[in-house]
Amino acid sequence: MTTQTATVEGQTVTLGDFIGFKSDIEQSGRLVGIRGTDLVLSVYDSVTGDRHEVTQPASRCWKE
Repeated sequence: MTTQTATVEGQTVTLGDFIGFKSDIEQSGRLVGIRGTDLVLSVYDSVTGDRHEVTQPASRCWKE
């Protein structure tokens, strides 16, 4: 069974929430999965117009 909630900076987040993170630059994405303490985010690339998934540790993210 997939976990549906995680904790980010003391706040509970659920699938579909927007999450901020820093990977070279500050970005945000929609939470589409939770794997242990990692968040799977769907991120839109404004340069290419593509959407892709990135995995970030919850400890390095914040709720938008």
